[in-house]
Amino acid sequence: MEPNYKYKTIRVTSSALRFTIKVNPLPTTSAYPEIFLSAGDCPHGILYKVCFDYLNKKIIFKVGDINEKTIELPSFLLSLQPHEIWASWYNNRFQLGSVNNGALLEYQNKTQRKTDPIDTGPTVGFITFKYLENVTFETKETQISLENIYKHIDGGELRWVLMTSGDQLPFDALIAGFQEEPIYIARAKHRGSLCPGKYVPSKQLAFLPWGHQEHRKSEFEVLCGYNAMWIKCRSPYLPSNVYVAGKSEVGRESLYIGRAMINNELVVGKVHMLYQTCYLPNQGKEVERRVFEVLAVGNSDTSEYNWKKQCFMADCKPLCP
Repeated sequence: MEPNYKYKTIRVTSSALRFTIKVNPLPTTSAYPEIFLSAGDCPHGILYKVCFDYLNKKIIFKVGDINEKTIELPSFLLSLQPHEIWASWYNNRFQLGSVNNGALLEYQNKTQRKTDPIDTGPTVGFITFKYLENVTFETKETQISLENIYKHIDGGELRWVLMTSGDQLPFDALIAGFQEEPIYIARAKHRGSLCPGKYVPSKQLAFLPWGHQEHRKSEFEVLCGYNAMWIKCRSPYLPSNVYVAGKSEVGRESLYIGRAMINNELVVGKVHMLYQTCYLPNQGKEVERRVFEVLAVGNSDTSEYNWKKQCFMADCKPLCP
């Protein structure tokens, strides 16, 4: 008979999550806590599994039901104290680590074709924690009930909400990245432009990339809603349904929302058509990336239709004429 497991499910819109795990007492049977990362368009479609096998002192990582990697359970996880753990999934790469002890496990899916201008693979949309009475999971995402995750989600049209430093973050603000905490999409006026950037809740400020520097803003807008998806891009292509988020000071050209990795952090910024580059605000500087994800309007149903029914390039357009 299967032990009496409990389940906690959250919906995620970023590519990283930080959580606290506490196990007390340590398991003495093969019943162990697990984490399931499921596809955004179907909570039943489990993409990855992380199993904390305390009895055999192993962490097992699975793609679907196939064991891909097994590591020794670090000694610090065998203590009865709570531990802060982070997980990230981006660009076909999964990582698991400890806030205080660094990366623990890494898996890279190398099956994607490097010549693809966009990534049409499934993305993580739900995370489920499976555990017993002796395990406590605490996350910084909003929990939803299990009975709701099987319903189709409609609506959630994108909209900008005006904020000032100190204002409460809107409940449906779109999570776009992770820098020790979830970060959000912001935009503000700067030197004649309406420039997209990031909002950091702990600092209650927006940060914009412009002119090789990172600029702070105490008055800004935050993007809310969830009728959107991230699509991987390479120069010189953008998806045809890319979301227009601002205007450049040069020729009033459209600016878009992009994100990319800087070390182990997922940072959001702007995409400028003229330079075919994603610019990210980070530690006082403007960081450039030529391979990035861009925010597009719509959902995976639209993307899947374009992929299956139309020519491969039909969903993209050149950055420049």
